Amino acid sequence: MAATVCAELPPYVYQELQEKSPEALNIRVESVKLDKHEEPNFTRVSISAQAKVESVTRSASGLKPGDTIRINYSQVSYKRPVAGPSEPDILEKGERYPAFLSGTDGIYSPAARGYSFRIAR
Repeated sequence: MAATVCAELPPYVYQELQEKSPEALNIRVESVKLDKHEEPNFTRVSISAQAKVESVTRSASGLKPGDTIRINYSQVSYKRPVAGPSEPDILEKGERYPAFLSGTDGIYSPAARGYSFRIAR
């Protein structure tokens, strides 16, 4: 039986994901809803945030400053450490973030894994 091994990605991979993301924005989070689900080996938090677009570096969907978007995603926290790519941060109401997203029709999701809401260096 073969085992699958996952490891944290090197910084350049996150930089490439950010460069290729369809949406590169700066946002201000207006509201956040968290839905937590406990499982035997992990906790999954479903996040639904509403954010105002403050500035646009690029937007495949035509977003403009002042637009309001919804960002839906989940974060998994394992009860015992597991190697793997980093998870996106949980957004906080009132905070400003760079955002690397994909999506359309006002509903978006992270496009750069754990570096979807921070700059990869």
